[in-house]
Amino acid sequence: MQVFTTKMESRRTVILPDMFKGFVVETPPMNPNYETVKPISERWLAEKCSFSPRMKKRVEFCDFAVFISIAAPDAPFDKLKTMCDWGNWVFPFDDMFDEGSLKSDPKRSQVVIDSLMADMLDKTYTRTKSAVVQAHDDIFRRVSQVSPAQWHGDDGSLTRDHDRARLLASFLKLILTWTSLIASGARRRFALAMKQYTDGVVHHVKQFSTNSIPSIQEMLDTRRLSSGVTPLYHLIEYAHDIKLPDEVFENPIIQRLELLGADFVLLSNDILSYRKEENDDCPFSMVAACRMTGQSPQEAFDTVGNLLEERYQYWQKAIEQLPSWGPEIDANVARYIQGIQNVVQANITWSFRSGRYFGKQAPEIRRTRMIDVMVNPPFLQARQLRSVYTFADFLLWGIYLKMSTKPLTKTPTLKRSRVQAEDQDSNYDPSSENTGLSHLLHTDEGCLDDGFSYSLHNNKDHHDLAILDASADSQLRNAIRLLPAKPQLDALIEAFFSNVNHHYNFIHPPAFIRQYVNWSCRKQQRCLQDLQLTTLIFMMCACVTQHLDLDSQTTLGIHLAQPPKDVSKAYHDAGTRLAEAIPAGSYHLINLQWKVLSICWFKGEAKFTEAWHTIGLAVQEAYELGLHKSRHKATHDIEVQIGRRAWRVLYCWNWQLSSILGRPFIMNDIDSEPELPDLKGSAPTPTLHIKLQYQLISSLAKRWQTPQNINSPSKVRDYKKMVEHHVSSFPAVFALSDPDTSKDAEWPWVVTHRYYVQTMAYFMILQPYKSYLLHPSTDLSVPEIQQLRAEAVECSLKTLQIATQWASRVSQGDGQFHLVVLCLFDTAAFLSMSLQRDQVKNFPQRIKVVVAVNEAVTTLKELQAISRGAQSSYGLLCKILRKMDWNATNR
Repeated sequence: MQVFTTKMESRRTVILPDMFKGFVVETPPMNPNYETVKPISERWLAEKCSFSPRMKKRVEFCDFAVFISIAAPDAPFDKLKTMCDWGNWVFPFDDMFDEGSLKSDPKRSQVVIDSLMADMLDKTYTRTKSAVVQAHDDIFRRVSQVSPAQWHGDDGSLTRDHDRARLLASFLKLILTWTSLIASGARRRFALAMKQYTDGVVHHVKQFSTNSIPSIQEMLDTRRLSSGVTPLYHLIEYAHDIKLPDEVFENPIIQRLELLGADFVLLSNDILSYRKEENDDCPFSMVAACRMTGQSPQEAFDTVGNLLEERYQYWQKAIEQLPSWGPEIDANVARYIQGIQNVVQANITWSFRSGRYFGKQAPEIRRTRMIDVMVNPPFLQARQLRSVYTFADFLLWGIYLKMSTKPLTKTPTLKRSRVQAEDQDSNYDPSSENTGLSHLLHTDEGCLDDGFSYSLHNNKDHHDLAILDASADSQLRNAIRLLPAKPQLDALIEAFFSNVNHHYNFIHPPAFIRQYVNWSCRKQQRCLQDLQLTTLIFMMCACVTQHLDLDSQTTLGIHLAQPPKDVSKAYHDAGTRLAEAIPAGSYHLINLQWKVLSICWFKGEAKFTEAWHTIGLAVQEAYELGLHKSRHKATHDIEVQIGRRAWRVLYCWNWQLSSILGRPFIMNDIDSEPELPDLKGSAPTPTLHIKLQYQLISSLAKRWQTPQNINSPSKVRDYKKMVEHHVSSFPAVFALSDPDTSKDAEWPWVVTHRYYVQTMAYFMILQPYKSYLLHPSTDLSVPEIQQLRAEAVECSLKTLQIATQWASRVSQGDGQFHLVVLCLFDTAAFLSMSLQRDQVKNFPQRIKVVVAVNEAVTTLKELQAISRGAQSSYGLLCKILRKMDWNATNR
């Protein structure tokens, strides 16, 4: 859309979206009591709150009685007055948090909110309430009463000619009435809507006070609460005396219409109020959120206008899907839906009629849809001042990581733009090397190397810094558009280092964060390294969103527009497509890292064949980087350490999947791998569990390659003894029985790693038992084989027990979720198939096995909501059980 530049370069003229469309008309009906109620309500609030003359004038100028009279055109006088009281009240109340003293004070804001919600939530509040809160308490008491006219005269005040006896009798009657109405529909729904509204207000204040920059989706989620729309629905329900059962309000179509109504109001309000709010330095709007993502003024208005247009289409579809509850209820449903439309209509009509947003320019703006706004409003200027994320911030963080033995439980915030980051990088002053800070920084594990130039990278001519050709550059730019806004992307990266990376540690946080900042700053002349790094970022996002439930999103400050499973797949697909643009022969550690994460993602989806094939690609990359070469002593080079960690992980996964799929083992052991010291009494590190597993698998593979090569009971037991001997050397925190849990609070990661080690130990012991006992040639009537089966059953029960315990803790975006699903499915399938082969009905621990299999099915069913892998595993296991006519009660 065309943009007009005014004479003042600091302002720009934009064209507003068309507001009057759909069910929004030019001249809506209005309550006939408007002229009478308006001054009474305004006077009541001014006296109740002891407003100053200036505040009183602001309320009168606002003229919210117009809004209410359009929203509730059929309300009787007394109820219209109550609604106008609330409407006049909510504007000065809301302004306290938008532009007043509570704008950046979360603690005081919460105190005010608690006092406001006390009566509505039937809680006792002993502290003194402000006059504004007391005014709302009065409004809520009226909403809670059956017949406000019994208590109020025409002017809304208590009638003075009541004698004491009548007053007392009426008061007692009110108490009884109120008691019966505690659970009444409109009152309850209004109170809950106010709770949502105040929660949104507090969230806004916290964002402002912490300098947090919300994404567009985050702003939409919060504005849905803080816009104050849903309380109006239930005030109209009260004022129009709409009687509907709870099941109507619980219907998803009705809830969809309520949400769309709120979106209509907040989107149109944020468009029409933006000019006032940018003058007030208020960034709490959808247009402001778009501006903060880098959009121009016109782009921001167009974005919000497109969202508004989508809502009209969604509204029509929802109306077409509306169910029927019978003629009488349907008639009231239609009145309630009309009330939602009235609120939308009232907001737009009032915005142009009131002087609050456009003053005397309103008629002209309504006709032309043109307004002038600031090019660089105060909230953007403040953001730019806050956005200087100095290079020292990242270096200091690198020191912290180097000195800490714990994985990240909270990563440093990235929610600031990267303005001047590259300039600071290139302007590094060598003269500061002698300072203590600089000395520490330069001893950090290679995190200062420019351009992420790993020594493992075989190209010595900086091929990774070569400028992309036009085709690859176009693919990269298109892919970047699929990533979320920077604040949300930052949150996902932080979540990756908190929840995923510490299990493997093959991405070095300081080095990655520094490159991530440079990558996000670079707008022109993107290079091959950007292509590789962007692919890695997509895979990181795919892994961290793979198993996120709603609570985890809230905890991490992540708000996904779609279900996490769908978002995760979209990220992985985008990363895979982008990787195709990486030129052949461009071997790099970053390529190995994203391929390892892709394997991790495939395992989480229970796509084990795809994971096995990707292991082949990753191994090829690792060979080209020289990770297979012999190293006779330990190295302190961080890039080499990261490469070795990646090799160990690949080696373990190759062995696991080869065992499960019956595929060949495609990796060689690392020659002359340094032996691990005696670990029995030493403190564990975040990578120890992988080293322990690698050492064990390396020993097993040297003798048998994979478990399916074990073909006799004696060899099965030799294998078991070898595993048990290795496990007995584990540190006490990983012991299979009575582990040391005294450090769990100090090392939070050790809990998950303990479950990993214990589950993997039992699962590994079980592998040769499975392949041998399920082989068609195995004679289960032989006593030695029956003893072998009893051992396998005991091990299987332990595997399912520890995996089920782990499942209760691992459903929070954990990077090793796939192992839980794999163990539950694979072990339950083995037990059920073994039971089917039991012809003589002498299966050991039969009842326990049936219970354990059923519990595994239940656990996988519960995990479906957050895992495609659990979903497919559950479906396949159910199919297996149905095919064998599984019935626990008859076994």
